[in-house]
Amino acid sequence: MIGDEKNIVVVDDDDSILEMLSELLQDSIPGVIVHCYDNTELALEELEYSGDEIDLIITDYNVPELNGDGLAKKAKEFTDCPIILFSGNSSVVHSAQKDLFKIAIVKDKPLQLIEEVKELLGIS
Repeated sequence: MIGDEKNIVVVDDDDSILEMLSELLQDSIPGVIVHCYDNTELALEELEYSGDEIDLIITDYNVPELNGDGLAKKAKEFTDCPIILFSGNSSVVHSAQKDLFKIAIVKDKPLQLIEEVKELLGIS
């Protein structure tokens, strides 16, 4: 992970969601590298070793081992980058802990996700 690229870690246990998010982010935002993880343990390993190179984390709430809150709390030990909660459960999105997540977005709003990612990464 080098250069002027922006590195985004995406965590979701649904491979189809990971693939969709990776394609959406890479197609919509120039210079983005998406690192996809289907479990929190691997994502946290990445953050432990490369946390200072990660620009943004996007996580589902319902991921194995730790939920989105747990992942966000652990991630804050390795990086201070913003974290987006991207969940299919609108009640979780609306009750997300504001101190853990920069913003929470419902999965049926991918265009809102792209706009928020651009804003958080300082891309116009």
